[in-house]
Amino acid sequence: MSATESPKREGRGGSPGRRLTWLYVAALSTVALLSLGAQALIQWQLSNGESDSRVINFAGRQRMLSQRLTKCALVIQTDGADAGAARDELAETLELWARTHRGLRQGDADLGLPGRNSLPIERLFEEIDSAFEVMQAAAEQLLASPPDESSSADAVAAIRSSEATFLRGMDAVVSRYVVEAEQKVTRLRRIESAILALTLGVLVAEGLLIFRPAVERIEATAHRQRLMRRRLRRAKAGAETASEAKSRFLANVSHELRTPMTAVIGMAELAREERDDETRAMYLATMLEAGGSLQALLDDLIDLARVDTGELRLDPAPFRPIDVVQRVRRMMTPLAGGKGLTLTTWGEPSAPGWLLGDARRIEQVLINLVANAIKCTPSGDVSLGFTIARQERDASVVAFSVRDTGVGIGVPDQERVFEPFFRTREGEAESTSGAGLGLAICRSIADAMDAKLQLLSSEGIGSTLTFTVRLPHTAEPERIEPQDARPATETMRRVLIVEDTEVNQVLLREYLERAGWCPAVAPAGERALQLIGEQLASGADDVRGGFDAVVVDQRLPGITGTETATRIRAILAGAASMPRLVCVTADPTIASGDDGAIFDAVVAKPIDRAKLLAAVEGEPSPSQTPAEDTVMKTTVRGESTFADKLAAAYLAVCDGQLDELNQAIKVGDLRTGELLAHRFRGQVGYFGEQPLVAELGRLEQACIDGRGDEAAELMTLVDPKLTALGRRLAAETRPPAAVSSPRQPSRSG
Repeated sequence: MSATESPKREGRGGSPGRRLTWLYVAALSTVALLSLGAQALIQWQLSNGESDSRVINFAGRQRMLSQRLTKCALVIQTDGADAGAARDELAETLELWARTHRGLRQGDADLGLPGRNSLPIERLFEEIDSAFEVMQAAAEQLLASPPDESSSADAVAAIRSSEATFLRGMDAVVSRYVVEAEQKVTRLRRIESAILALTLGVLVAEGLLIFRPAVERIEATAHRQRLMRRRLRRAKAGAETASEAKSRFLANVSHELRTPMTAVIGMAELAREERDDETRAMYLATMLEAGGSLQALLDDLIDLARVDTGELRLDPAPFRPIDVVQRVRRMMTPLAGGKGLTLTTWGEPSAPGWLLGDARRIEQVLINLVANAIKCTPSGDVSLGFTIARQERDASVVAFSVRDTGVGIGVPDQERVFEPFFRTREGEAESTSGAGLGLAICRSIADAMDAKLQLLSSEGIGSTLTFTVRLPHTAEPERIEPQDARPATETMRRVLIVEDTEVNQVLLREYLERAGWCPAVAPAGERALQLIGEQLASGADDVRGGFDAVVVDQRLPGITGTETATRIRAILAGAASMPRLVCVTADPTIASGDDGAIFDAVVAKPIDRAKLLAAVEGEPSPSQTPAEDTVMKTTVRGESTFADKLAAAYLAVCDGQLDELNQAIKVGDLRTGELLAHRFRGQVGYFGEQPLVAELGRLEQACIDGRGDEAAELMTLVDPKLTALGRRLAAETRPPAAVSSPRQPSRSG
């Protein structure tokens, strides 16, 4: 509503506040009037009650007076001339009797008789009028005539003959008075109830029509004020964050510039004085590497400046999307390999041949996205590829995607991760150093190309960044340099490890990598299903959902290993072939039960390398396996680096898991205690602690059976042993570079 309409609306109906005020006044007035009416009704009821009581008393007294009249007449007749006192009493009684009778019918203010009788009572009085008149005339005759026996006898006889009729009539009158008084009381009570109900109705209506809208208006006003305060706080926080980010940006840029410059200057000084050609070549190589880092940073700064001034230019030329993807893979594979990650690529089989666009800028975006994914993925894999989102007559909409299994990005940071200078809260970690320009430059390039840059991420699961751009079709150029466009299917076989225990993750990865497999790790069944679904949705390069084998732990948080395998078979039911599904379990009965029928093979824990590889390859299991102690020596302790990796993986989580296990047993959370005991049992067996494995098995079973007291007793036994194992491993282990820091890096913009 515009400002000019507001006064008109208020003029017609008034403002909402004014209407509520008038309604409130009207409601209070109505309640006040009803209260006054109720008080007046009560007073009237009391007055009527007193009047009715008086009338009933006088009507009842008439009966007594008539009897007294008859008695005096009999005394006069009997005593004759000596009946003076009786004559006086008769005169007094007759006067009071006659006056009361007239007052009951016509009213008497002195006696307090209203004289307003109902029609039934008037009819009753009419029925006894003749008896009253006869008795009154006879009594007057006794008082007026001399004491003659004959006349006295006639008068007394007349009184006595009419007395019975008068008494019956007065009894009926009294009864009718009582009935009508009760009816009045009943009517008054109904009226009083109606007034009370009306008052309550007015109060309820007042609450619904006045107080509730008023409260809603107050709440709405308070809500608007809260929103305004929140916006002001956000604006203030944004301004402060921007200022801090720019200050941090200047500090980071200064640091980033000084670091390679220090290397260049220092290596130049050393190379100038060095006489050995091989050492001088090493110094020069370091200078070139530092110079490259410096040039990359300067390029980012120049691109950012061009974006701010609107001078970012595009140079369209014919190119093939698969060529860009493969070039990025070749450039970024060393970086991924340095962190122990696998970088895979995939492409749309029906992709068009040649498109017109700035391949260098697209490549710059993908390099930034892949570098960011590698930086924020402590373990697992990173994949890069593209699909054709939409095919048009003269153009194609290409969606380039970079996926990782890293730490993910929280929802609050997802809204700001593409802002210049922004880094996540943990972004000060050494592993995520940088100026925070990569994703900001990617967004700027996307805007310049009229493309979309979208982020899908979950904390602890990973992220997917998609760069979608519409590119026109074009003819193949006359001269094209050969490109390595091998599809991702030509890489080594891929295996998905579904395991929640860190030690087993390291063990399985090491076994399978050494056998020539390319492993990816999912910590839960839900994540494994998501990875396979993503591979299928993105056009995975084989019909097996992107994996040739899946190794599943039977005991997983969330859905079990059996349920995970069942769902994988359902997802890939229409595929021409199915990846081998291998179950690793501490329960030897799985292989012979219904759950074992879901899997192609079952490997018992502790995991034997030969049996695991045979199960994954689909070969017969070795008939002879070493004893447990020998297995530990040959598969774990046989190579110190591998043993150190296992120990470091265990040490990174053992303290936290032990605290959680103690707390779970203490508070009676046996479900969590069962899961943690199972995890410990699956880990400590690789360090030659078989008695401790047995005790952990008993603790796990006690939690399963709900025996909390027994679980608490067993916890007092395993707690010091687990602590001692951690100390021993910490003293023996040489931390390898791949697992030297259990802390996960955060994502940087």
